[in-house]
Amino acid sequence: MTELRATLKQDGFAIVPNVVGGDALRQLRQLTETIEGTPDRRVGGLRNPFDRIAGLLNAVRSTGVPDLVRSLFDEAPFVVRSILFDKNADANWLVRWHRDTTIAVVARVDAEGFGPWSIKEGLQHTRPPRRILERMATIRLHLDDCPENNGPLRVMLGSHADEGVEPDESHAATCCVAAGDAVLMKPLTLHASSKATCPKRRRVLHLELSDSDLPGGLDWNERVWLDDRRDAFRAHPAPAQSRPQP
Repeated sequence: MTELRATLKQDGFAIVPNVVGGDALRQLRQLTETIEGTPDRRVGGLRNPFDRIAGLLNAVRSTGVPDLVRSLFDEAPFVVRSILFDKNADANWLVRWHRDTTIAVVARVDAEGFGPWSIKEGLQHTRPPRRILERMATIRLHLDDCPENNGPLRVMLGSHADEGVEPDESHAATCCVAAGDAVLMKPLTLHASSKATCPKRRRVLHLELSDSDLPGGLDWNERVWLDDRRDAFRAHPAPAQSRPQP
């Protein structure tokens, strides 16, 4: 796992195969078969899925994900934002090159270094100081195969280390993975994805993680420990209709 941390630090991303398999993967696929109790695939996914899909948190806790998460941090890490993406033939979108530079918090507090502020789907968002983002990591657990024709993530190698780097396809890596694999990424890594050219279902459990509290009286909107020795805790409930934006 020391090599994995070194790769993530150097390249800004890494692929870990076979994080989940067998019965555990089948259970996760079954739990996420419908979104909010409907087979409608056009919604494209769901925010805060641990709150809204019964049994999902315990299912993830029983896999190799918690060990993988702990290996990436010095302190006890927790999920600060979770999204279940569900790209498919009816919800097939592209994402242009960008960095994940905002976080969701319980309430606006005008702390030094935070801003600008915005409200997205009823939640307060802000851009934190770079040092906050540098301590974070993202795990994208794939529940379906994602070959090159199914809209895989593309990342710019090393772009997390310099925010002045512009997108350059010649330096991009395509994250083609199998169901049960995980893509790790630093939030400041430039990334994008195209529409699937042969769209099949591509569910991804997207987990943004940190191991530290926010300064200045701010608090993460979501705070979920994947270690089953700790109770999952939500500081503030998400809006009932909150969904990811395509």
